[in-house]
Amino acid sequence: MPATVAAVLAALALAVPPPPTPAEDIAFPPDADVRNIRDYGAKGDGATDDTAALQKVFQECSRKHMEIIYFPNGTYLISDQVWFAEWIFVQGQSRAKTIIRLKDNCPGFDDPRNPKAAVGTTDPKPSVACRNMNFSTHMINFTIDTGKGNPGANGIEFMSHNGGGLENVTVRSGDGEGVCGVDMTRNGPGPALCKFLRVEGFNHGLSVANGVYCSVFEFVALEGQKVAGLRNSDHPVTIRGLTSRNAVPAIVNVREGGQIVLLDGMLTGGAADTCAIENRTGGSLYLRNVKTDGYKAAVQEKIKTAPGPLDEYLNEEVRSLFPSKGASLRLPVKETPALPWEPFDNWVSVKAFTDKAVGGDWAPAIQAAIDSGKTTVYFPHGKYPLRSTVHVRGKVRVLQGCGSLMEAGDDLKDKTVFVFDNPAGGTVFVDRLSFGTKTWAMPLTQVEHATPQTLVVLHSRWMSYRGRPGCGELFVDDMCGAPWHFAPGQKVWIRELDVESKDPKVYNDGAQLWVLGIKAEGAGTNLVNTRGARTEILGGEIYPACRVPDDVPMWENTDAALSLVHSIFWANTLYIKDTRRGETKELRIPKGHRFMAFVDNPSAR
Repeated sequence: MPATVAAVLAALALAVPPPPTPAEDIAFPPDADVRNIRDYGAKGDGATDDTAALQKVFQECSRKHMEIIYFPNGTYLISDQVWFAEWIFVQGQSRAKTIIRLKDNCPGFDDPRNPKAAVGTTDPKPSVACRNMNFSTHMINFTIDTGKGNPGANGIEFMSHNGGGLENVTVRSGDGEGVCGVDMTRNGPGPALCKFLRVEGFNHGLSVANGVYCSVFEFVALEGQKVAGLRNSDHPVTIRGLTSRNAVPAIVNVREGGQIVLLDGMLTGGAADTCAIENRTGGSLYLRNVKTDGYKAAVQEKIKTAPGPLDEYLNEEVRSLFPSKGASLRLPVKETPALPWEPFDNWVSVKAFTDKAVGGDWAPAIQAAIDSGKTTVYFPHGKYPLRSTVHVRGKVRVLQGCGSLMEAGDDLKDKTVFVFDNPAGGTVFVDRLSFGTKTWAMPLTQVEHATPQTLVVLHSRWMSYRGRPGCGELFVDDMCGAPWHFAPGQKVWIRELDVESKDPKVYNDGAQLWVLGIKAEGAGTNLVNTRGARTEILGGEIYPACRVPDDVPMWENTDAALSLVHSIFWANTLYIKDTRRGETKELRIPKGHRFMAFVDNPSAR
């Protein structure tokens, strides 16, 4: 074990390159149909009570489709909880300078036995259960400050389903006091992706609970907690890139139904009589490249401890049907490229070509914007019916959806909505775009990737995808959509994937696929992995939410490499159908089984 914190930092830095810096100084063109909080009377001067102004716009925009509420830089002082709910982007100009701050010594935030969040993402009334319908709630580029003298404060009560998350957000206590920085204990959080999250102070930095669904985190920093950095009760939690500087445990798994999948952890500052990860109740752990400093051990299980550093640690049985080694394929991981936010001189609105949107078809107008020579094409917030195919080509670098919905009509049946077919290299981004259809069951591909360009898809919904031979790399963050077809030789990295279908959801036909956190719903097979494909899925939960026929496998693998670590809630009895060189074997699991780890790695025989 390295002797100093500096040595730990240096060791981890060698293994994990720093991620790209998220975009700062965010703004939208005046005609993007984005709600500006200043237009609702908020001052952001650090002295005026902005509670009423914030709550007014939050309630006006919640539960619509992906409205964007924009906060220019400023300190927005509040004296009571403010909350918003589902289908919403709450967007700050910059993380460090866009601050929602609770007044010092604020009434209602003084009792740690009855904690109250400064910011909420669900209706705070106890009668509102919000079990699984708080869809796509986003908060990006903010600091939430609970002030001083508020020992009963939580920073934010966060809940989102089928996507959403906290991104580039700091939650801090002005005096270190408070119950929890990020409270995710209300019934059934996730799936959602929280990325570039920092919590300073509080008893717990992050608290997560409930057996459904699952939560994914990437690049999380926890510091100055009094009880534990992360407290997990029964929930499937997947984290990549956790730094914790605490004398107390970095992670406490308090119930046997909880799962922690942790990659690239740096847990420092521990007291000599404390373990970095407490798992005394028998929950599931998969830990990889985890380093600790100061603690007496890296892991405390029921009756044993494990010293650090941990190259790969799993406390579950790894199942295989053919000779294999290891618990996971350990595929190479690339960081999601940072979304460029270009000067407005480079932007063009699709509504600048409204005259070409005729016959109920916006595709010609969108095509004209793409072919205009500008590099960012934006869709002022709204709904855009499409009846013909759009080709993404030329100089375009970004399709900025502004939360808009592309609604494909029946004319596109058996066709493609967006074809990315620029023969040049480089990278193209899709951000905040939803893909819908008037006839939901019709066969349709919303995105076809037919270019060597790298494609990056962020904060988008209901996308189906097909990669063509020779297409470039694919990065997807925060996605609810299916089906997915990956091409031979393609390389794919997905952070938080929610796939829901009665049919097979993912087809990997010879690609390299890495998934950080999956939630799968519906009776269909989750993955068909074939023809030399290599797929690694790390964390998440399989939850069909329906009866699955006994002959439908959760996973299907044929002459390919596959590794899986995840939890289960009421799932297929036929876990996997695995074929190697013409020989097929099946693995069935007992009903109610909670955790699974599986590997078929032909190259490791």
